[in-house]
Amino acid sequence: MDLNDLKAFVVVAREGNISRAAERLSFVQSNITNKIKKLENHFDTKLFHRHQKGVTLTSTGKQLLDYSESILQLFNQAEKAIKYSTVPSGVISLGSMETTAAIRLPKILAQYSANFPQVEILLETGPSELLLNKIKNYEIEGAFVAEGCLDAELEGELFVEEELRLVTSGKLAISNLERLNLLVFKKGCSYRKTLEEWLKFEGITPGRTMEFGSLEAILGCIKAGLGASLLPISVIERLDMFNTLNIVTIPEKYSKIKTLFVCRKNVVYSKALQEFINLMKEKNLE
Repeated sequence: MDLNDLKAFVVVAREGNISRAAERLSFVQSNITNKIKKLENHFDTKLFHRHQKGVTLTSTGKQLLDYSESILQLFNQAEKAIKYSTVPSGVISLGSMETTAAIRLPKILAQYSANFPQVEILLETGPSELLLNKIKNYEIEGAFVAEGCLDAELEGELFVEEELRLVTSGKLAISNLERLNLLVFKKGCSYRKTLEEWLKFEGITPGRTMEFGSLEAILGCIKAGLGASLLPISVIERLDMFNTLNIVTIPEKYSKIKTLFVCRKNVVYSKALQEFINLMKEKNLE
């Protein structure tokens, strides 16, 4: 039994499917199956229930998953502390809300890449809730997310405070919000949650809620007159949309939102990640 066996076990547990795990790890399926059997023989227990849709952890499998994730993370920290302690190199995996990635991060990422060309940056965009779960599951090292409830496993540092505005095309009347479609990111998005809370407070039931996976898609549909969305004013300013779209101020209680950079607590940061955090703080002071 070795670390690769545990890694294969963790990926199978997360994917719930051996063939998908094999594809993700670039192994043949039989290789993954053999690693799982090796673990089951070692611990003398069944780790997965097999069924038509894939696999599901047994009770002992769930126990082993907790230990396996801790072991792999500890080894990862040891590698970062020893192997990458002087010159930033390797890979850092980050997450970000779509709007932050589009407006706030390009300059930081460009400067970081120029300073540390040996570091590969993997950036994943998505709603805050999804990104926080990925941090807790060790799938990414840190993420730019909206302020919210951080549990005991996480810690966050203020990146920027945004002001939100309701945005529609000039053809749509704000006076009748109940007829407007909501153009939003997927569930777990803090802007969507804030918009829904505000409308509920106002006693407004809008038209359809339409989900999108990118900022560009939402903006395109707003311009086409399809509906309204709640967006940071920085997006409006950067894309110079004040003269082309209808920008509406909402009550202050719902208009301010903080973006945090969140990581796990009590972990050793790689030199690459620490330098990224340092640059982020430096850019915030400019």
